[in-house]
Amino acid sequence: MLRVRDMTTRSSPRRLLRGISGVAVLAASAVLLAACGDDSTREINPLDPQGKVAKKQIGLLEFWMIPAAIIGVGVLGATVFVALRFRERPGNENPKQTHGNTTLEIGWTIVPALIMASMAVPTVALIWELDEKPADPLEVTVYGKQWWWEYQYTNLGDLDPTIDYQVNTANELHIPPDQAVYFTLKSNNVIHSFWVPSLAGKKDVVPGRENHVWLIADKEENKGRWYFGQCVEYCGLSHADMRLRVFVHETEADFLDWARRQHEPWSEARLARADELGITSKWGCTSCHYIGGLDETNDAAIASGTGANTRPGPNLTHLGERKSFAGAKYDLDPEKLAEWIWHAPELKPAQCDKSVARSGSETCVGMPNFEKSNMTEDEARAIAAFLLESEQ
Repeated sequence: MLRVRDMTTRSSPRRLLRGISGVAVLAASAVLLAACGDDSTREINPLDPQGKVAKKQIGLLEFWMIPAAIIGVGVLGATVFVALRFRERPGNENPKQTHGNTTLEIGWTIVPALIMASMAVPTVALIWELDEKPADPLEVTVYGKQWWWEYQYTNLGDLDPTIDYQVNTANELHIPPDQAVYFTLKSNNVIHSFWVPSLAGKKDVVPGRENHVWLIADKEENKGRWYFGQCVEYCGLSHADMRLRVFVHETEADFLDWARRQHEPWSEARLARADELGITSKWGCTSCHYIGGLDETNDAAIASGTGANTRPGPNLTHLGERKSFAGAKYDLDPEKLAEWIWHAPELKPAQCDKSVARSGSETCVGMPNFEKSNMTEDEARAIAAFLLESEQ
């Protein structure tokens, strides 16, 4: 028995070394994986608050960061100390057992409870504050789609009484500076989560339920800047590519000019050219996308709000004014847009990698593959060039 015990004792340092090595490898792997990625999400930084709501949230985090770090280091240090101090070695294979230390048990019950209670008070207070609708906000209804965002501006008339209509757009939000923007979040498909980390925290978008979140881009240097966001609730094949952008205009007047342009329909000449290219005829783009000026009934529905969230694809009327497309995954340029029109599922996973001519029983989620419907590359380039023309 002594020989067996001696062998066990001699192997203990080796076991300890292997354990430390395993922890080190695990930590290094975690750091390596965290560093993996590309430049597409480099602008998403929750530690860089640029709005009133984001500042309040990061302030709460920063306030508790030092106490949490002290507690964490203390717990880890105590764990390492106990593991080394009371490890198996000659003479103490069975350490003395203790039970029922009332002082310790009361202490490690009361102290964490007090810490948690002190954290809960400001946290709950902030939750209540952010749950209140701000005064006189710009209101936007956000619809989570697979896999893009639709926006319906519902009360522009409160900012300018001459605007007696609603505005519909996709993926890129435009907001005025120093103005509270109140979002009503809806989904009729799956759960999404709306998040613009530099301006506000995340909020789930749940089918059958309306959630709300608001933000203010309130710093002078925010004007004229883009902020980036992301869906952060897994919602299907292209969840990771369901992104968004928020643009803060220089002035409220600039924002209102933008809103008026979004209401302008295509001219008859432009609609005729779209028909020649097959946008409103051969390729059936308008079965999924709204185009202003094509149908007065649809135009009236969009302007009143009843036409929102009725189509699987984004509003194409003013696509050329945007900076991105495909759920804000790609920067908008003619070549990439043409590639997207020709065979979108190769650029962004979809449940539509089939011919556009499909039976009514089949479902199609995402942009279809027009290459399989005999569209040529030249036709795709012509459509892309037309959609990006500045004249509306």
